[in-house]
Amino acid sequence: MPIRVSVFLLLVWGVSSGASEGHYARRPCPVSPEMTAGVQGQFAKLSARANRLDSTVTAFNTKCNVDNPEGSSAERVCAEQEQQLRGDLDSQDKEVAAFNRQLASAYDSQAIVVSNRMAATSARMKAANNSSEDWQADMQEWMDMGANARRSAQVSATIESFGLIADAVALDAHESLAFSEDSIGRFENWYASYNLALPASQRDTVLARIRLLKSRKQDAELLSLILQLVGAHISPQQAIADDHYWEATGEVAVGTLRLAQTVMNTDPRIRLIVAATQMSLDVGYGWTAILISNKRATQLIALQDDNLRAINALSHLYIDDVKKLKQIKAARAAFGGSACSVQ
Repeated sequence: MPIRVSVFLLLVWGVSSGASEGHYARRPCPVSPEMTAGVQGQFAKLSARANRLDSTVTAFNTKCNVDNPEGSSAERVCAEQEQQLRGDLDSQDKEVAAFNRQLASAYDSQAIVVSNRMAATSARMKAANNSSEDWQADMQEWMDMGANARRSAQVSATIESFGLIADAVALDAHESLAFSEDSIGRFENWYASYNLALPASQRDTVLARIRLLKSRKQDAELLSLILQLVGAHISPQQAIADDHYWEATGEVAVGTLRLAQTVMNTDPRIRLIVAATQMSLDVGYGWTAILISNKRATQLIALQDDNLRAINALSHLYIDDVKKLKQIKAARAAFGGSACSVQ
């Protein structure tokens, strides 16, 4: 009696139709988290069905990849199951192809939306500071930096900020200005929290000078000394190489600069430098570090408070959108692969 093998190379058929190697059923192209719930649901449905089909085909091959007499009931059952499986796989292939075309169109639409929003953000930044192109370039430079380069810029910016505020304090150190009695308390609070940032040989000296404060000029002189000592005590190499040291350095920087802001609150430049430095310490969005570290802080100091806050918020939005657009383009580019196409 003639013998017939009832398996018809379904794995080869599946791969030739666009399935990933090792699968029988075609999978939909990957979906980004930003896609709508409807798209996410369709992706999950097609992926789940592909898994079920794979299991069914595997079971079919195990059962039917044997020698069966032609015309036997076993041969007929396997032939019917194979026909059903081919139909199911063909249906999956067509639905996945349609889904991938829809997904490609959705990615293209997303890219347009994000690009338009970036253009609008850029226009709002220009309205806030009249130099949108320069700030965009600074942000792009920040995003293109490696982790060590970013850290180096942040450390340089922190140290540069001490110098900038020390200069502003020196200009504000006049006997005639009113002395704030609560300055002693502010200095003492700072000392209690951050005195370890001072060289050990200077800690007692600084504490003694805090207790002897009598005038606004002495306020300014002591603040200038603290800024110089803290800045000089920072190890740039260690701050770049050691995450824990950098976190501690950033905390000291913010604490010291806030002391300057509260003690010398008559100078708006100090407030703006402090705000800009706090922005620069942000790991994800600290792009103002390259402005300060490159000694271009005048761009920041020239701004008004509300403009600086607006630019900070807009820069977060802009950087997030740059990242989103990059992800969208990468996901869209994947459609050129053999396992992910719109065909």
